[in-house]
Amino acid sequence: ETIKTLNSLQSKKKIQTQPTNKKNKLVFIQLCLENVGLTLKELDNLSVIHVAGTKGKGSTCYYTECILRNKGQKTGFFSSPHLIKVRERIRINGVPLSKEDFTKYFWICYDLLLKKNEQMPSYFQMLTVMAFYVFHKEAVTVAIIEVGIGGLYDCTNIVENPVVCGITHLGIDHVNVLGNTLESIAAHKAGIFKPGSIAVTVPQKENAMKILKQTATNKNCCLYLSPPFSSYEIFKENPVFYNKEPLELENMTLAVQLSRIWMNCKKRDTTTEVALAEPVDSEEAIPFLHSVVEDVDRVIEALTSNQWFGRVQIVKRHNITYYLDGAHTEESIMLCCEWFKKRSAEEIRSLSDNQKVVKILMFNITGARNSLDLLNHLKECNFDLAVFTPNICYSEEVITDQLKLAVTTHDANKVCQTNENFWRNLQCNKSSGDKDKFLNNNNNNYKYNEPNQQPNSDVAESETHVFESIHDCIFWCSQGKDKALNKRLSIQPSMPSILEEADHVQILVTGSLYLVGGVLTIFRDSV
Repeated sequence: ETIKTLNSLQSKKKIQTQPTNKKNKLVFIQLCLENVGLTLKELDNLSVIHVAGTKGKGSTCYYTECILRNKGQKTGFFSSPHLIKVRERIRINGVPLSKEDFTKYFWICYDLLLKKNEQMPSYFQMLTVMAFYVFHKEAVTVAIIEVGIGGLYDCTNIVENPVVCGITHLGIDHVNVLGNTLESIAAHKAGIFKPGSIAVTVPQKENAMKILKQTATNKNCCLYLSPPFSSYEIFKENPVFYNKEPLELENMTLAVQLSRIWMNCKKRDTTTEVALAEPVDSEEAIPFLHSVVEDVDRVIEALTSNQWFGRVQIVKRHNITYYLDGAHTEESIMLCCEWFKKRSAEEIRSLSDNQKVVKILMFNITGARNSLDLLNHLKECNFDLAVFTPNICYSEEVITDQLKLAVTTHDANKVCQTNENFWRNLQCNKSSGDKDKFLNNNNNNYKYNEPNQQPNSDVAESETHVFESIHDCIFWCSQGKDKALNKRLSIQPSMPSILEEADHVQILVTGSLYLVGGVLTIFRDSV
């Protein structure tokens, strides 16, 4: 009942969440907080680390939380989206709220808002208000807050006095909200900078860095650069980091700096602001922070003994290896492809020579994203098969935590069919030399419609399939041998001989964190 009521606050497609004015949304959040009994002064008493970015902000928050928890702090962590249970979004000491606590706090906030508000908050607004309320009531010593979308007008930006802000890697995403230039996106992300506060960013492209610097100057916010992983002598020679991806290492080093600054500020230590790697020779330059690591053993344990699920995650079940990565922008898909090709090749080398390995792409997207550009990069991984499914766990069972009311089943299936057609044409044009023409024709008219060119008959239908649910998709890919997948199946397509004869299957699941979450939900259900 709790999750159903929460889901009722989801905004329906094509209906604007009220209030519509962006600035008024933060006023609305302030009103909601006051109506649940939390004043801005009490909110300021939460010692907040606020993190924005396009890629890696969830991972950075996670590593920051792990470091501070390992150092004895009582942590609160608010993130989005969730993978399996909505309770994952609000954590105390690294643990999602229990079902009992989530229910208790939800109804306290919901009932007060229903009584006092003229209108109810949206789904994400409700969870944001609830997170701040929980962290206040649980008396956390530090609250790590991940921005939802953007930063400037995001409802988490109700925080007026963060201890430190972090900016992770910036790229193009959510263009319908943030604009389609890196400068516009950087301006939104830098919106979390506050007067008199400290901000740390990973290195960015020059045009993005210029906006971050300008915003920091205008707001009298001290902006620093997080040092590269290679500058940490204590880390780079440690074998526990050898298998980490470059972006993981970048997120880790940002987390090290955010946690160090927070600890120093907690001690009222002013040396944080001058702990620079080297003096800067101009006012325009952004100084690098010194690659200092305090409590090294605790920090290394925090960074290496935990994993932020759904990002460059590998799961092995039976004779299948699932490579899970929620990449959903063009740049993140390119990184995902490099990771998959490297890890896939490593695994193949570890198998016996006579084993037949089949590589499968499992793909879906959400929001107003252009899947054609993403699929164009993914085709370079040389998959044998490609399967497409909506972010629906089971055909005949609704998982309330996974329910998305903004998208109808019909629309979700249409997206999958479009993605399949795009893929088949890309595979055909890969060999015919017409790829650029196809990309240009369809990118100019991309709106989740059928591609301008119909699927080429030269691409065998057995090489691609669209499924009604993630479960059916996994069952088919597993050749029906995963006995733990015991849910009733919808109609299954015939299995191609290449899959029937496979000794080992590698599946890359990507394009959407919700898709990855659905796969992990099914794995949990089948335990």
